[in-house]
Amino acid sequence: MKEKPILFSTPMVKAILEDRKTMTRRIFKNVMKKYVGYRNQVAELLDDSREPLSEKEFYEVYSPYFKDDILWVREAWCKQFDGAGGEIEYRADWANKDTKIMNELNSYGFECPRWRPSIFMPRKAARIFLKVESVRVERLQGITTADAIKEGMPESMTGASDYSIRCFHSLWDTLDAKRGFGWDKNPWVWVIEFKRIEK
Repeated sequence: MKEKPILFSTPMVKAILEDRKTMTRRIFKNVMKKYVGYRNQVAELLDDSREPLSEKEFYEVYSPYFKDDILWVREAWCKQFDGAGGEIEYRADWANKDTKIMNELNSYGFECPRWRPSIFMPRKAARIFLKVESVRVERLQGITTADAIKEGMPESMTGASDYSIRCFHSLWDTLDAKRGFGWDKNPWVWVIEFKRIEK
């Protein structure tokens, strides 16, 4: 068991806090290059009677997350401007999420300063901890309706079977299409199921 950081967008932090999100999908970063190198290396070392790991098997071995790992959530945050310092505000707790500088007042009567990106959140500022229940490997488009709901997507009010998947598809592309991992690319992903715990 290891403790590791994991980033979530503000809407997904809200979904976790509301117990609507218990699953996340993460892209393989630079793993394909490692896999190609692995295949080349294995080809030189193994005899013809043994097969190297498949792409999926290789990913499972090199997963950055494993059952029982504890993940601490990095989210958008800021130090509370109350004059005393040390207090933390979390963007997911504020009603207005459309601007970087809030016009609302915090509980001390001060405006909140500029939000800091989640990537810069230190461990001591974390408030959400997740225990990994399971990890598996699949293609992005292999997501089911049940899993899309576990990802925090809404259920269809009209009974449309693919509604939650379409919502997930749209959210995924807003976050990952520009990085070259859009829905249409159908990348391999790690599927991490978790439960929120007290720390």
